[in-house]
Amino acid sequence: RIRAVALAAIVLVVLGLGPLVFWAVDSLIAGEHLSDCTSQLALWVCILRPALVACALLAGWVRNRP
Repeated sequence: RIRAVALAAIVLVVLGLGPLVFWAVDSLIAGEHLSDCTSQLALWVCILRPALVACALLAGWVRNRP
């Protein structure tokens, strides 16, 4: 059961990050510069979203640890 929940969580994270990463890469390839607000926002979200998920997973792991 724990493996199934972990696998479901990983799939949800991948499905949540996929379109965002595609949008960020597409905007950078399309000729936009890093100084544009949309490019900066996309890159910050691509960096911060996985970090927040990792913090939540770590907090849950520490809380359940005996």
